[in-house]
Amino acid sequence: MGLLHEDYYVLPDLIAHCSAVYCMAFTGYYVLRHAGSITDGARHEVRLAMTKGDIHRAEYFLRNGWYDRAEGALTDAALFLHDNKRAYDLTKPGHRAEFAETKRELCRVYNALADQKGSASMKLRAAALRAGLGVFAMYVRARG
Repeated sequence: MGLLHEDYYVLPDLIAHCSAVYCMAFTGYYVLRHAGSITDGARHEVRLAMTKGDIHRAEYFLRNGWYDRAEGALTDAALFLHDNKRAYDLTKPGHRAEFAETKRELCRVYNALADQKGSASMKLRAAALRAGLGVFAMYVRARG
């Protein structure tokens, strides 16, 4: 069984092991959209895969002590989950449970970041996330 958005899982570690990165002035990676593919519309599995990928990247950053990067990945994941919540069909079998598990995992990693970083504002963000995606989104967006 493959992963959706596998680059989210592979690229951070791959780049971390590079001694140099060369940036070229052309697009060398392109995804062709065609009917029936994961690029054809935004399916439930694709959206949750992106969120899970952000959580995975955040854990990688956290293990390496890159707290700002971990915070960015987790904030992106939480806001994406919030902003796209209506797009998930939570009436389908398993979707509600998978959505809830993804949110729990997001909270777990955000709590770990708050514990490791030790800042009061990070602990407040983690508490806002535990209170709900809407509370978290309002708090983050109000703070700018």
